[in-house]
Amino acid sequence: AFKLYDTYGFPLELTCEIAQENGSEVDVDGFEKAMDRQRERARKARKEQADNAFAEKKFADVTAGNVFTGYHALKTRSTIIALNTLPEKEAGHTQVELLLDETPFYAEAGGQVADKGIISGSSGCLEVTDVKGLADGRILHLGSVKSGSFKVGDLVEAQVDFEHRQSVRAHHTCTHLLHQALKNILGDHVNQAGSWVGADRLRFDFTHFQSLTAEELAGIQDQVNEKIFSAAPVVTAKMTMAEAVKDGAVALFGEKYGSMVRVVSIGSYSKELCGGTHLNNAAEAGIFVILSESSIGSGIRRIEAVAGQVAYGYIKKRLQLVTAATDLLKVPVKDLLAKINDLSSEVSYLNKTNNDLQQKLFAATATGLLDNIINIKGVPVLAVQVDNLDMIALRKLGDALKAKSPDLALVLGSSIGSKVYLMAMIGDRTVKEHRLHAGKIIKEISKICGGGGGGKPHMAQAGGKKPEALAGALERAVELITAQLS
Repeated sequence: AFKLYDTYGFPLELTCEIAQENGSEVDVDGFEKAMDRQRERARKARKEQADNAFAEKKFADVTAGNVFTGYHALKTRSTIIALNTLPEKEAGHTQVELLLDETPFYAEAGGQVADKGIISGSSGCLEVTDVKGLADGRILHLGSVKSGSFKVGDLVEAQVDFEHRQSVRAHHTCTHLLHQALKNILGDHVNQAGSWVGADRLRFDFTHFQSLTAEELAGIQDQVNEKIFSAAPVVTAKMTMAEAVKDGAVALFGEKYGSMVRVVSIGSYSKELCGGTHLNNAAEAGIFVILSESSIGSGIRRIEAVAGQVAYGYIKKRLQLVTAATDLLKVPVKDLLAKINDLSSEVSYLNKTNNDLQQKLFAATATGLLDNIINIKGVPVLAVQVDNLDMIALRKLGDALKAKSPDLALVLGSSIGSKVYLMAMIGDRTVKEHRLHAGKIIKEISKICGGGGGGKPHMAQAGGKKPEALAGALERAVELITAQLS
């Protein structure tokens, strides 16, 4: 419901109505929680923009710049050239933001998350929790002081968390491989429309006009892994924009580039303009697995994938599920699919048998229920409670009753546990001649049962959560029908 609203502008009320017409309920509480999270993300984004602008003003009088050493080093001896203590604390620790004359920490940019790590010295230790790039190109470190204290002029050692960086690099290099594989398999019309590279996964948005087939996804995944297994070297070079374009490097539409650009090449397979951190060799990615493919808008698709240790963890869990399934079904792995197919066929047969028996049962039940019909203004009316039937079963029973009494004004109610199911059906002639409206009846009586619903004149349904109120709701249905007929 939230995706329909947030992505496509589809109203929650209409989603609820359609769901109720089809025997389902909308998790409105979950929708509201999703809305709250969206508002928080928007608020955080606005705050980050404001914080960055404020940080630039705070350090405007600091003329010294800083040098990024992170392409080639994960540890650098540095000097603190500016420091600001923040008023808030985190878990009792002082929060600071600082500039270094040299830093190996990558600031969040181009869809790649920031590095994590430690800044330490003789005076204390600071955990780096975020790294941002200021408008003037300087790198701002946000950290939590774990011990001691810091001041401008302190000599420190800045060290990036290797495991976090390596996982991010694996996902970033695989993002480039994925981009090229998409072009190769789907066509040159594919272009990047956004990306996010983290330590736990990658997300890649691209232009394409339809969902990808299982064969296309398998081909894309295979092609990326082929380049990983071939140990294609990853090489970076700085050159002018004109040289990069002449060399065939892919530039991203909408990105701003300076006169000098950084080109990342993966063997002879991929060549893109990129300022992010990458592996030295594609083989370091280990393995690449596509998790999902979906639409995020008109003509825009999204692939989420994992690489390296994260991909190994994903495969390990899948193998554990396969082992659990073979143990449960008591078959070897090679026979697992055949066993599942056999069980599926058996379930289909049992479902068909069950449906046939249900039809016979409902026909017999309908014959008995018809004895409870009352005549109101010449219209046959039946409002009755039946036991332990869900919405699908109620509709089948309603169809059986209508088959025996086509002009019937029918309201059925049932409960299973704490859930209430309500359904109304009005015969075509009764709707036309007496203007009875099933949707209006259901809308009114569902409130009595602590629920909501509605529908069309001929058929409507609703859910509720007060089984004890069901008898009263059905009595109210007869009153409403009587009033409408009058």
